[in-house]
Amino acid sequence: HNAHDYQRYTSEIVKSILVEFCPWQANVASARQFQSRVGSSSVRQTNLKCSVKTKVKNDGSPPSVTVLFDNGKQLIFKSRYLSSTEMLQRFAALNLEREKALEQSGTEG
Repeated sequence: HNAHDYQRYTSEIVKSILVEFCPWQANVASARQFQSRVGSSSVRQTNLKCSVKTKVKNDGSPPSVTVLFDNGKQLIFKSRYLSSTEMLQRFAALNLEREKALEQSGTEG
């Protein structure tokens, strides 16, 4: 996949993305791949207000990805047992659902 495929993931409804991992733990690859995809410059250009941060830990904690939406809700992936593709697909689906809901509510009022 190229960066263009992931442009929908950082839509205007996403406020921030925090990727946390301990590099000494097993199964951190998916969190790092997710960060690499959503953190690429072409994807970040789609929403300049979205902050993408990486927190490298040294405490043996499992990897996670936390997405904060503009309505205050959070999506947390415990990424140890998920592939980056699974996380990206779920993230994109939630963004699309929310955008459709906003469009529908916006047309009524």
